[in-house]
Amino acid sequence: MKQRSISWSGRGHDYSETEINVVVEAMRNADPLTQGKYLTEFENRFRKSPQRIIL
Repeated sequence: MKQRSISWSGRGHDYSETEINVVVEAMRNADPLTQGKYLTEFENRFRKSPQRIIL
């Protein structure tokens, strides 16, 4: 059987300073057991998203 390889480009996305700052803030301030406001914000945005997948 012929082996195939997939070349990965490494990083597929250049992150903006805003995106990096949001992640850093979450890492510094989030409640590790529940993710507090970040979980609620994600759930609210996901609920309103027209692109969500319903299984």
